[in-house]
Amino acid sequence: MVKNSGIPFDIQDEWNSLVSEIRMHNRLYYEEDLPLISDEDYDALYQRLVQLESRFPELINEESPTQKIHVQLQDDAEEVTHLFPLYSLDSVYTFEEVEQFVTRTSKAQEKEKICYVVEGKIDGLTLALHYKKGRLVSAATRGNGKVGENVTKHIVHISNIPFEITFDSIPEDLEIRGEVYIESRDFEAFNQYRYKKGETCFSNPRNAAAGALRHLDPAHTMHRGLKFAVHGVWPQIESSYSNAMKLLKSLGFYMPLSCGFGKTAKELLKYFEEISLERESLDYQIDGLVYKVDDWEHSNHLGYRAKSPRFAIAHKFPAQSSITVLEDIQIQVGRTGILTPVAILSPVLLGGVQITRATLHNEDEILKKDFRIGDRVRIQRAGDVIPQVCEVVYPKYRNNSSEDNGRFVFPSSCPACEGSVIRLKGESAWRCISGLKCPAQKIWSLYHFVSKEGMDIQGLGPQNVRALYQAGILTELVDLFTLSQHKEYWLTLEGWREKSVEGVLRSIEHRRNNISAESFFYALSIPHVGKVTAALLAKNFSPETLITMPKEVLQEILITMQGIGAVLAESIANFFYHNSLQIQKILAYLSFKKNEKIQVFLPLQGKKVVFTGHFQHGTRQNFEKEAERFGAAIGSQVSKNTHYLVVGEKPGSKYARAKELKIQTLTEEEWMAFLQTFLS
Repeated sequence: MVKNSGIPFDIQDEWNSLVSEIRMHNRLYYEEDLPLISDEDYDALYQRLVQLESRFPELINEESPTQKIHVQLQDDAEEVTHLFPLYSLDSVYTFEEVEQFVTRTSKAQEKEKICYVVEGKIDGLTLALHYKKGRLVSAATRGNGKVGENVTKHIVHISNIPFEITFDSIPEDLEIRGEVYIESRDFEAFNQYRYKKGETCFSNPRNAAAGALRHLDPAHTMHRGLKFAVHGVWPQIESSYSNAMKLLKSLGFYMPLSCGFGKTAKELLKYFEEISLERESLDYQIDGLVYKVDDWEHSNHLGYRAKSPRFAIAHKFPAQSSITVLEDIQIQVGRTGILTPVAILSPVLLGGVQITRATLHNEDEILKKDFRIGDRVRIQRAGDVIPQVCEVVYPKYRNNSSEDNGRFVFPSSCPACEGSVIRLKGESAWRCISGLKCPAQKIWSLYHFVSKEGMDIQGLGPQNVRALYQAGILTELVDLFTLSQHKEYWLTLEGWREKSVEGVLRSIEHRRNNISAESFFYALSIPHVGKVTAALLAKNFSPETLITMPKEVLQEILITMQGIGAVLAESIANFFYHNSLQIQKILAYLSFKKNEKIQVFLPLQGKKVVFTGHFQHGTRQNFEKEAERFGAAIGSQVSKNTHYLVVGEKPGSKYARAKELKIQTLTEEEWMAFLQTFLS
């Protein structure tokens, strides 16, 4: 997390939000094999982060996804350290970007023309095979690029993996990199097999391959037709990449789509155009082509960035599209209460995958493109992963006499909890403000609450949270702290063992006694609140203060604070008002770090109050204690630093002194009414 007084608050908050969102998508892609956004949308987020860090280099730190991918291995997985880091490839989508890559790499070699190898980018799961003296000793997933999960027992049922290899000058330790994938016909047959058994079908071949390889039981790799496509080696062997691949193919390895060579951007683009036309006829899924500098010496001279090599890029295919019927529009409620319209479509096959749902983004998008139920619409798989609705092709309802016929009306209440929804100024989304009381927000809030950026509970990734939620033992945030009461039932759930359950319980116990207020506020999924704002709240408020302070008072105080504007103040005040009971239950289990200095922000903080005279509704001591509860400092004498003088019967000289200094005076009744404004 970044906190830098020299960088504007909004920039810091955007950076933290981008980091959290990208790391969440990395977790879902690399750990759960459940991507939620398209490659293009992910790249847009990533490029925005790169832009911010270019403009404000002080933002860059080890938390940033631009520096490394943060991936948590499965609890029961044995770790394997790769011989050399597995880097990610930068993605490009246009000819201009390919030209820039060629120009950039050519400049480094002024005397000779660069030769590039062109290969298909197989859409699978990365695997690294470690050979020692020619004998296969381990197989590991990509993991975080440096350390992966040991899946050696799983590779028995994967084709094109030799268990022994030999060639002249073979290094003692050799790592072969590639992708585990499933051909289209095997994927269809496997899904039919699962359907007949009453099991859930996989949405695409990559998920099926990843699910088998990362499953605890190696038997899950059977019957799936898994294959291995080689695309890398370490250390470098032979004189060039292409010669190394030629050698590896002679040893039994396989690369299904090795296109050829090119020396200019136009030559590379020619391959791209040819394969684009042929890809539908391929037996496997590819999402683009990879261009690599062939000569090892040239590659080594170009080197690496923090996350990617400079000598290779992935040229992604444009989205595939088709036409189908928009049968319905349903509303989904996300983690922070955002209402997202989802198109329910007549099933259509697109890129080998059956599409039945697609996002419509928000109300403005529906109105702008005039989507109506019954229309025939064009859909596309952006980045070949997430489907999107592009445009109306054949409208069903349009005539001059009834222009609004069939127009979709956005709901005026939350479809999940029937609570109020609001659309804040400057936002495109409607949002349910019921917070943790809304069942649709609970599961997403649970994911975020236990995540590394929140409570940091080890062993509870999204998949495990979902399982416990469906089992009924983790349906509210507070249930996290009573999981031990359900241990016996918990152990009966698939995939859980004594060791993994105990690991989760130990992590919960440790974190509940060592949590920071900052992490707690961020974990609550407060709309618009990133890590910078969470830190600001932790510095100025205790959690107890935020749930007891009247909403209007809290909102007024927040607006006056640097870094919190009117929209954010309203969002925070609404959240704590609607979720005070749930948060109060959670606080009963937490002990915040004792070394934290929380500056509690109260209505009368910084105000000095003096009491004088005799009072009818209580003793002076009682009035003083009540004023202190609201943050006031109590004085014994009136001075120019006094803000209020509360006057009872027979006030004496203090009253005259207050008049002289023009200090505001209040009667006993006026003072009581004044305090009541903070409680109403």
